[in-house]
Amino acid sequence: MKLEEMEVLQRCHDLLKDQSDDVKIRTLQWLSSKFNMGQTTLTLSSQAAFASAAAPATSSAPAPKSSAAPAPAPAKTSKAASASGGMKSFKSFEDLFKAAKPSSDSEKALAAAVYLQLYKDEDELTSAQVQKELKNIGQRVSNITQAISALVKKKLMIQLGKEGNSKQARKKYKATLEGIKMITSGVEK
Repeated sequence: MKLEEMEVLQRCHDLLKDQSDDVKIRTLQWLSSKFNMGQTTLTLSSQAAFASAAAPATSSAPAPKSSAAPAPAPAKTSKAASASGGMKSFKSFEDLFKAAKPSSDSEKALAAAVYLQLYKDEDELTSAQVQKELKNIGQRVSNITQAISALVKKKLMIQLGKEGNSKQARKKYKATLEGIKMITSGVEK
């Protein structure tokens, strides 16, 4: 994906992230019809409502300008709190980690990424942030870059960009909807 597209997606995400699910659905349906993308059906179950609160910026778009004004944004709450249908609240990353029961280094990294996105409202993550969360609970992985790279290959995380020009530049990541579902599917309400 080109940097230009990623910037557009990020702006769209930022515009929609605090909107209600109904506003998000109306916006995406309007945009789909506006650009003749065919018929789309967007529905929300309790799991989908959770996922939409944490979804990466791959399907968001700016609110349309129309005569019908969208509903006002709800009061600011954490993404996890707005996801009451999909996952219970956890007091700490350690609680989430124990409930998710990750078995590999990649799954551990994904659990930390999901926690940072949903409970700490981080829109972009670095491998250092992920490793720090794991280290704080005594679950450090031996090669965090390799663990995250495996997640990117499996499309459980995406790379949003990087700071700097070198190969070792600090990369920015985000868990995908599939990655979030993988961690939250093992976590009971």
